[in-house]
Amino acid sequence: FCWFIKEKGLINAQLFDEAVLKDWVDLGEKQGSNYYKAILQNLFFATLNQKMNKRTFRRDGQNYNVTNLFRYKKLFKKDEKQALALFNKTPFLNGGLFECLDKSDENGKVERIDGFSDRDDNQLSVPDELFFAPEHEENLSGVHRETKHTVAKVKGLITLLNSYVFTITENTPVEEEVALDPELLGKVFENLLASYNPETKTTARKQTGSFYTPREIVNYMVDESLIEYLKVLEDEQKLRQLFSYEDAKPFTDQDTAKKLIEALDQCTILDPACGSGAFPMGVLQKMVHLLQKLDPGNKQWKERQLERAKQIEDPDIQQKLIEDIEEAFENNELDYGRKLYLIENCIYGIDIQPIATQISKLRFFISLVADQKINPAKENLGIRPLPNLETKFVAANTLVQLERPKQTVIRNLEIDKKEKELKEVRHSHFSAKTPRTKNKWRTRDKELREEIAALLKRDGWGDKSADQVAAWNPYDQNACANWFDPEWMFGEKEFDVVIGNPPYIQIQKFARTQTQKDLEKQRYETFKKRGDIYALFYERGLKLTKPGSGLLTFITSNKWMRAGYGQPLRKFFADKNPRQLLDFGGFKVFESATVDTNILIIGNAVNQNRLAACHFKNDYKRSAELADYFQKNQVKLEYLSADAWFIGSPAELALKQKIETLGTPLKDWDVKINRGILTGFNEAFIISQAKRDELVAADPKSAEIIKPILRGRDIKRYRHEWAGLWVIGTFPALNIDIEDYPAVKNYLESFGKKLHQTGESFTNEEGKTEKSRKKTGNKWFETQDQISYYEDFEKEKVVWQEISKNPTFAYDADGVFCNDTGRILVGDNVKFFIGFLNSKLFKFTFSRYYAGGGLVVKE
Repeated sequence: FCWFIKEKGLINAQLFDEAVLKDWVDLGEKQGSNYYKAILQNLFFATLNQKMNKRTFRRDGQNYNVTNLFRYKKLFKKDEKQALALFNKTPFLNGGLFECLDKSDENGKVERIDGFSDRDDNQLSVPDELFFAPEHEENLSGVHRETKHTVAKVKGLITLLNSYVFTITENTPVEEEVALDPELLGKVFENLLASYNPETKTTARKQTGSFYTPREIVNYMVDESLIEYLKVLEDEQKLRQLFSYEDAKPFTDQDTAKKLIEALDQCTILDPACGSGAFPMGVLQKMVHLLQKLDPGNKQWKERQLERAKQIEDPDIQQKLIEDIEEAFENNELDYGRKLYLIENCIYGIDIQPIATQISKLRFFISLVADQKINPAKENLGIRPLPNLETKFVAANTLVQLERPKQTVIRNLEIDKKEKELKEVRHSHFSAKTPRTKNKWRTRDKELREEIAALLKRDGWGDKSADQVAAWNPYDQNACANWFDPEWMFGEKEFDVVIGNPPYIQIQKFARTQTQKDLEKQRYETFKKRGDIYALFYERGLKLTKPGSGLLTFITSNKWMRAGYGQPLRKFFADKNPRQLLDFGGFKVFESATVDTNILIIGNAVNQNRLAACHFKNDYKRSAELADYFQKNQVKLEYLSADAWFIGSPAELALKQKIETLGTPLKDWDVKINRGILTGFNEAFIISQAKRDELVAADPKSAEIIKPILRGRDIKRYRHEWAGLWVIGTFPALNIDIEDYPAVKNYLESFGKKLHQTGESFTNEEGKTEKSRKKTGNKWFETQDQISYYEDFEKEKVVWQEISKNPTFAYDADGVFCNDTGRILVGDNVKFFIGFLNSKLFKFTFSRYYAGGGLVVKE
């Protein structure tokens, strides 16, 4: 962030110049942390967060200026004034993000306590060599699984950043520049989440399902959402001309322009899983672009903001806001006023990770800084301090709602009055500049929350919910609320548009955790234990939009279209008003994700049978315009239901209908389908021929519970190739007494706590941390699943691989079991099924119309 705003000229470039710094900071200590302590933390916290003429701090009852805080006698070789000169041309930016965990006395004076270098107990160390490592070549082992040694150029971070061209303006989709723009922050965020954790053997990204959405996808989703929102006012074709980056200005009359400007000013847009801010930033860029065309001189936009300020009842607050608006439009580029008030009144973001909301704020700060004019003759170099975005981007759990009273009552008017005052306080805090002023509004915010909570309790709210409202502190930047409520967090009950890229995480990953319990309590229509969390985001997101006119636009996995777990979601969509569906199929949207995706735009209204859908085939090229391809290849889907959704030509749809009319659904055949055996620890339960012979030799009775087993890879088309493996069948459904099988017991005991089904961590004999099998109600020696259908494995059956590009259905009458990478079908007509399921007809029909959830009879 500092490097980006250096490009604007707001930070002295000498603070990043090794040639200059070597005269000031002792960089000779290999393990030293002087650059971080002397420069970076003070630049970020002590300089950007303090007015230029008031950069003094309290310590031991005395005032110390910036260089005293550096312990300059130890770190700096020149005098104090020259050291201070490195910082004193950096303006005060405020913005909330630069605050430390300070303490303030009754007079608003701040005492720095958070890790500054004048604290003896500050153990934080960021090695100088990270920033100023001399460039050299180094052999790195184990960098890539296929590369034993990689020779890398190792550079210090300062050298590395100097080798790139940075720009502080985010490119629009039509611009192509070599320079790195602030979108880089979003990609940095994604890679932070992708960092591998060797202890858990997972990445943070895998745990959170976070992926950075490409700019062209964001742009399309933003355009289509806003066009749908504005279509009630004007012709769609003219709107598309307005949205284009061509010079066309289709709305030249003032009345039409005024009507559209008013609509944009009143539009509220929420990203319920904002990540690093790709969608909020895309919305901001597009709305600014529209205002540039509709109101080139900002006259009408400024009048709108002044009118809003005049509606504030408190005369002091009203006057202050009016002065602030005048100043914002007077001294800056035209886009500054557009951005500032779009951010304040239109755009909102939530994420469950505080770091995500912080990076979103950074991107918005850079965007605002880009349109400010530097004037050395003016106070603070003419730079307006940044707004406080704590009530615009909040860390919260979108999927857990605040519990409200079920009974319908007339709400106390005093609550509405307090809520209105709370909204005004947060507007005032948004533009507050000094620590004292911010502290004043934060204190009043806390008082109002407590007053509202007391009124809510009297109004029939439960104590827990009312206390949650009171306790939620938007200004605690490291906290995350375990609930979300738009009214109490944003002052908005519903939104015009909900847009984003929600996480993709299977709900079963949360099995037997508080997270799953919390989600089940919400009673989502789309909840399925084997489903995906993005389904709940669809339901929650659509319910956050305005009834009748609200719109939701998401990009997610496309599995819901055909998978079994997507059935309740498809029904939910069919009862609403889906408008556009872009199915990318095998086209890879995300560089770092293999999941197939789609974009759905859906209205919060009754289904009008107007869904335009398009399947993106191999002829689509990434450089092509999404909108053009969609317009040329779309088809209309009608009569939507909970059944699988398919996008195809009229001929393909007719063929599907014919097959379904003449055929007999699998659920109507007298068959049963089950998955293979899940042991929870194959290393113990799946054994070789030699180990099986050893156990049977030690105790012949062992043969009763040791069965031949196939892995998915052993199953081929029409046949299987048994690899000589066996499974110890201690299925819970058998209620085995392990004492009856001493050889098997002794063998399983050799795996110790690793075999226990408690989910607990333990230290093994080598001193390493390990984890037992997940917690179940089963005994330590039993397999993980109940396997109540164990007798079916010994019947005549069909077996197949769970995942395969081509049909791999094999016949078995030898009583062979299979593990959980395989599936089985038993019942009548088994041999008929072998022939049909391996046929070209089935391959075409299943893969084209129904693939997504595997071959199932029912969930």
